Amino acid sequence: MALSKSPTQRLAAVAFAAAASAVFLAWPAAAGENGVRRAPLSGIVRAGGVPIPGASLVVRGVTAGGATVVRLLKSDRDGTFVLGDAAEGLYTILSVVPGFRPALARLLHRAAPDGSLSFVRLDLESPSGILPESSGGPLDVWIARAVAPGDVLRDVPALLAALEEGPVSASLPVALAENTARASTIPIRASVASTTGFGAAGDSSLSRASLDVSGTAGDKVRWGASGAYARLVAFSGEKAGDASRVAVDLSSGFSPGSAGAVGPGQSVHVSTRQQNMADDANGARFSTHSLDWNGSLSERTQASVSARVVSQSRLLSAGPAADLFAHESNAVDVAARYQTELSASTFARVSMSYRSASNAYVGPPTPFDRETRAGAVAGVRFLDVVVLEGGATGDTSARSRGVTPELTLAIATRDGWKIYGFAARRFERSLDGEIPLPGEAGTDEADLTRRSRALYKGGVAWKNADGENVSLEASRRELTGTYRLLFDPDFLDRLDSLYFFPNDVATDVAFGASVHLGKALDGRVMMRAGKLSGQRDGLVRADEAAWGVAQAAVRVRSTDTSLGVGYRVVTQSLTRGSVVLRNDVAAVDVTLAQSIPVPGLRALGSDLRALFSLEVGKRREGEDEERQNRRLAGGLAMSF
Repeated sequence: MALSKSPTQRLAAVAFAAAASAVFLAWPAAAGENGVRRAPLSGIVRAGGVPIPGASLVVRGVTAGGATVVRLLKSDRDGTFVLGDAAEGLYTILSVVPGFRPALARLLHRAAPDGSLSFVRLDLESPSGILPESSGGPLDVWIARAVAPGDVLRDVPALLAALEEGPVSASLPVALAENTARASTIPIRASVASTTGFGAAGDSSLSRASLDVSGTAGDKVRWGASGAYARLVAFSGEKAGDASRVAVDLSSGFSPGSAGAVGPGQSVHVSTRQQNMADDANGARFSTHSLDWNGSLSERTQASVSARVVSQSRLLSAGPAADLFAHESNAVDVAARYQTELSASTFARVSMSYRSASNAYVGPPTPFDRETRAGAVAGVRFLDVVVLEGGATGDTSARSRGVTPELTLAIATRDGWKIYGFAARRFERSLDGEIPLPGEAGTDEADLTRRSRALYKGGVAWKNADGENVSLEASRRELTGTYRLLFDPDFLDRLDSLYFFPNDVATDVAFGASVHLGKALDGRVMMRAGKLSGQRDGLVRADEAAWGVAQAAVRVRSTDTSLGVGYRVVTQSLTRGSVVLRNDVAAVDVTLAQSIPVPGLRALGSDLRALFSLEVGKRREGEDEERQNRRLAGGLAMSF
């Protein structure tokens, strides 16, 4: 009889059995949930002390009965929200409002005998880049020193971190609601991670450790500190190099005129990085130290100052064009910007920057390099939708004088869409054509832009209230100088890079998206690809290159698993005389993070994760043979 049933009948029987099993398995949890005490859970969403109506909230709780509760709420006109029948348990509340950073809080919700409720405050913050942004983004590209990296050639764990429940740069206070209904705040959040290399082929093994701490001091000050250390060990057991990074962030939201160490609407970022390529006196070294300040001087004005010191020694002694770069260099960059609203529809921005560098090359001495830039931009808004900006930046150095007019047009709609276009072209007069512009290397794309004759870009972006976003941008630049863009700011022994030379024309397309693929699945993807080519008189007569990078990450909330995959490829040929030199890179890295369920830790709002990473690739420089490499590492991470 069973064999004679139609496919529809067999499917119905299977569905009935599955439903019965689900009901049977869910019955103990449901029964336990019915016995859990309940009480109202409420709060308020604010920005700068002002209540925000209509803010989207996601409330996720693990109740005492073991059940998982997910609710979607909207704040009322006065910015408040309430979940009237919240069962006792640990709750995470996330608020997402366009134009602000997501705000997150965790609290242990209990039913007090006197019927009082748990209350939580969610304070939204505007994005705090070092330089203020307009509707078209950070537009003054000639001196910009943005906090966010300008490219996606970074390690995959940073992409995975973006899939976590809360923003890593914000302090996440944990409110513990006691039975007396008094809410005490633990204003500290921390995470520590460590991975050890346990396998390598064709190269040394790499171990890493990192620590991130953030918190609040009172109601207005937020602080954060992070540090990381990486160690490269050769097969013989000796240290072959190390890298360290330390950063401190401090921000405040004091009202004008009130007391505070930082001031109204201020943020300070201090960071330092150092890499040692070999543990001896003749090893290569690279270090960067930066200080950035950004502040709202009033409701209509904003200012920023950034300073950076970059030093390297014997870093670029190898490669197909090593003789074009200094074997030792020291550079100091200082930039400042001031922006003010002239009226409800007009604004203006002025900027200044100074750069001083000393370089040591093989051969005749090179003069001390100094450069000063000053610029101004004015803009107007039409109907709160269209923004038009125009201005110019002038520069002067021992080699040339120049001026760079720039124009920006942006259209931003209320439903999250933005379309923009930007054009800048430098006109110069050379003071000494016999002195070539020296080659530089670094990880900052703003330095590459400084050596561009022209830059044109345009794009479209979309973002909704739930944090989903999509962006697409295309750009074209013409180069006037020699620059080596290093892909990874935490390099040790692999200087994966792309070479740029005078008269090169480079085009690229970038795409990024962050979407909710389902109720329990989040995904992020970032891709970028381009090509460049150029011909000139000199040591490198011609070069051709094509490159691409991609990073993708998914997070499965039901199992609390995060998986990231990164890929990069560079194919570049440099013609020197009759010899064609190669700069080829192909690498894939995979990172897996799996949460380890420890009930005691979960109850305290902590998380323990197992980490695993794998990198496989091949590289070729100059006329050398192609080299294969593979690295494996594993470890643990804990947040609390």
